[in-house]
Amino acid sequence: MMYLKNVGKRALALVLALMMCVGMLGTTAFAADGRYCPFCVKNSLAYVAEVPGTCSAEGVKAHYECTLCGRNFHRNSGIPNVYVGPVDRLSKDPNNHANTETVTVAATCVNVGSETVTCKDCGKKVSETTLQIDPANHVHTETVTVAATCLNQGSVTVTCADCGDEISSTTLGVDSSNHDAACTVKNDREFDADGHWTVRTCGATGTKEPHLYLPGETVCNVCGYKKTTEPPVDPTEPVDPTDKCEHGKNPAECLACHMALGKHNYQYYNDTEATCTEDAVCKWDNCSFPGCNASYDQVFEGTKLGHSFTNYVPNNDATCMKDGTETATCDREGCGATDTRTVAGSKLEHDFSGKLVPLNLDEHVVYCANSYGCGTHSEPVAHSFDITVGGHPNAVQATCQHMGIEVTQCKCGLEHYEVIEKLDHNYVDGKCTMCGKYADHECSFTVEGAVIREATCAQKGLKWYSCGVCGSSTAVEYEDWKNHAGYHESARVAATCEDDEKVSFVCVGCGDTYDTTIPGTATGHTPNDPVEENRVAPQIGVPGSYDSVVYCDVCGKELSRTPNTIPALFDDQVYIDDTDTPLGGGDEVELDDNAIPLAGPVTRAEFVDYLYRREGSPEAGLSTFEDVPADHEYAYAIGWGQANDIAYGVSATEFLPDELVTVEQAKLFLSRYAKLKGIEMPELAALVGLDDQDYAMNCDEILGEFFGSDE
Repeated sequence: MMYLKNVGKRALALVLALMMCVGMLGTTAFAADGRYCPFCVKNSLAYVAEVPGTCSAEGVKAHYECTLCGRNFHRNSGIPNVYVGPVDRLSKDPNNHANTETVTVAATCVNVGSETVTCKDCGKKVSETTLQIDPANHVHTETVTVAATCLNQGSVTVTCADCGDEISSTTLGVDSSNHDAACTVKNDREFDADGHWTVRTCGATGTKEPHLYLPGETVCNVCGYKKTTEPPVDPTEPVDPTDKCEHGKNPAECLACHMALGKHNYQYYNDTEATCTEDAVCKWDNCSFPGCNASYDQVFEGTKLGHSFTNYVPNNDATCMKDGTETATCDREGCGATDTRTVAGSKLEHDFSGKLVPLNLDEHVVYCANSYGCGTHSEPVAHSFDITVGGHPNAVQATCQHMGIEVTQCKCGLEHYEVIEKLDHNYVDGKCTMCGKYADHECSFTVEGAVIREATCAQKGLKWYSCGVCGSSTAVEYEDWKNHAGYHESARVAATCEDDEKVSFVCVGCGDTYDTTIPGTATGHTPNDPVEENRVAPQIGVPGSYDSVVYCDVCGKELSRTPNTIPALFDDQVYIDDTDTPLGGGDEVELDDNAIPLAGPVTRAEFVDYLYRREGSPEAGLSTFEDVPADHEYAYAIGWGQANDIAYGVSATEFLPDELVTVEQAKLFLSRYAKLKGIEMPELAALVGLDDQDYAMNCDEILGEFFGSDE
C-alpha cells in the first residue's frame, strides 16, 4: 500500500474528467473544443495570464480559472481539451521588486541630498541617487530681532544656521513708545497738592503720580512736598540732624532704616501641614512695620511624609511572555500619586486549548492563544487519520482496471489518501466478466494522465498512466517539480518605534520559515524634552559649548543633537572659579565700599551673596529652589534673596546658582534691592550700551557704581 499525505481536494477530482476522456469510466466525453470545468461540468473556464514571482511572493503560470467554483487549472499537454490542476507556481524572483517606496532627502546649502528607492516587501535598497548641494535651500534659519527704542532704530535679521549666509535684513523705525533700560523714569521736583510729575531721561513726557506719605508723615517720601498751605520745603535744603536718620526721618519710623537693619516684626499667619512630597511650613505674614511687606516661611526640613502605597490592584496585563503588573494609589488624602510594580511569578501558563495546526506531514500541534506574538506550541502529536470522509469528491472505488482512492481525515483537518490496489479480474472462458479484458492481454501503461498529487518538499508527486489498448490505469510516482507543502502563521512580533509588525510563517512539510512585515504599523518615536549634555565652561578667549539632545521617551534612542556655543570670556577679565572660598557663608562680613571683590563675570549665586552681605548677612531661611539644597554654600544668601523678592528663579523650582549672571539679571537684582532699600534705582553708566543677554563682564564696576552712589 502507498500512503499519500496532504493531497489537495481538487487534484483527485480531475481523475474523473481524464478517465471519462480516455474511456476508463464510461463512454461520456467532453464536447469538442470546449473548456469545461470537470467539477461544474460547464464551459466556464476563463484564461488568466501569467503572474511573475516577486522578491517576496511566488508567481503563477498562465492558467484557467472557473468562473463558477473558482478552481484553477492548467491545460494537460497530453490530452486535448482536458484541464487539470493545481496550477504551476513560479519561484520568487529576488530582482523583481513590485512594490517600491521612494524617499527623497532634499539637498541643503551645506549637505548633499539623496533619493533612495526601497522595496516595501523585502526591505532591499533598489537604488540610491545623490543630489548635489543646493545653495538656495536653507533649512535651519535663525531670526535675530533688535527692538527699536525711543532713540534707536531696530532690525530683524534672518541668517542660515548652517552656512551663516544672511537671508534677509529689515530695518525697524524708531519706536517712541519703547524706552529701553537706559531711558529711566525719574520723579520731577515739580508738584502741586495733587501729586508730582515724572520725566524720562530721553525727554519723553511723564505722568502725574500721587504723593507718597508714610504713616505719621506729612512730607511726600518721593518729591518732598509738605502737606501745608506754606510753600513746600526744598528737599535739597539742609535739615536738622537732631533725632533724624540719614534719610531725614525719625529712625524708628524710617522704612529705609528698618529694611537696612532687617529686624522684621513678623506676624504668625498659619501652618501648612507636611504632605507626601512637601515639608511642613509655618507661614509668617507681612512685617507689621508700616510700609514693609517682608514675609517669612519657616520650612521644617525632613518632615515630608512620603507616599503610602498599600492597596495594589492587579492590572490584568500578565501574558505568557512576561509577568503582570499591579497599581496602587497613595492612601493619603488629596495626593493622587500612583505606583506600578511588577508581580513576580504572575506570568500565565501557555494556553494550548485552541485549534490543532499541522506542524508537518507526520505531526500536529496547538499554538499558544494567550498573548499576541507568542509563537510557542505544544508538544507534537502524531496524526490519527481515523475520520472517514464520506462522499469525498476525490474518493475512487478500486476496480479490476483501476486503482482506488480512500480518503480519511485527522482531527487537525489534514487529509490522508490511501491508494487501493486493483481488484483481480474474474476471467470466464479467458474473458473478465467485469471489464471484458482477455486473460492473455499484457497492459502497456504509455498514456500519461492527470496529476493525482503534486510533488512537494516532503513527498513525491503521483500521476495516472493508462494502457492505450484496454484503458486500465496505474499510479506512478515522480519528482520533476518540488513545491512547499504549505505555509501557516507561526508567530508575530509587535511593532516598535522604528520597525513594522513582523509575521513569521513555517512550511508544514519541511519546516522552512520566512518573515514578512505589515507596512505602516511602526508606532514612530515619541520625543522627550531636550536635555543638556557635554557642557564645557567658557574660558578666556575660548568659547564654551553644550549639546541640546532629544531622546525618544519610549525606546531611548537619540533623535537629535544640537550643538550650542557659550561666548568666550574677555581677555582682560578674570573668571571667578566656583571652587574658590565662597564670598559669604552666613557670617557677617565687613565690606570696603571701595574694594568690590567681584572682578569680571560672576555666578548668579555670588552676585546675590554680595547683596546679602551688604545687608550684614541677616538671619534667613532656605529657599524653595530644588537646585539650591540646604548644604549649598550660598543657600542662606539665596533664601534671603527669595524671601525679600530679590532672587527670582528661572522657573518655580530652579535658580541656576552656578550660571554666570547676565546684564539683564544684574539689572533686575539691583532694581529689586533698591526697592527693598526704599531708594531710587540709579542710572548706572557701567550698564549703558551692554546687551541684556550677554554675561555681565564688569560686575565690580556695576556694583561699585551702585553702592558708590548710595554712600
